[in-house]
Amino acid sequence: MTAVAAKKKCRQYSQEYLKYGFITAATNDTMPLCLLCEKTFSNDAMKPAKMKDHLERVHCDMKSKDLDYFKSLKEKFKCRPNMKSFFRAPANANAERGLKASYNISLIIAKQGKAHTMGENIIIPAIKEVKKEFYH
Repeated sequence: MTAVAAKKKCRQYSQEYLKYGFITAATNDTMPLCLLCEKTFSNDAMKPAKMKDHLERVHCDMKSKDLDYFKSLKEKFKCRPNMKSFFRAPANANAERGLKASYNISLIIAKQGKAHTMGENIIIPAIKEVKKEFYH
């Protein structure tokens, strides 16, 4: 078998796939992403029959939805903050200091071997109280 014969066909996304609830994955535009379960599939799954099968088997309650529904779902998905927005540089020095303080508190909790929920249940409410007393 030659190298050319062994090479698989790479399918390209078509706007028609949106009617099955699929868009291209953010990380790789040759891979389909289901808008309903947010799973990314291999390029081999970028076939209308496989997408339709996924919609009918996994999301059977959504198979009667029209294209407009999936278009609005796509817009909501595109407007959501992604991982890059969580790691972008803080807008000002106070935000940067607040982020550093948050990391330091998380480190203290981890070093004590305590559950991460300790920060959510005890430390955040305590900091809010301090902030309320000093800044209001």
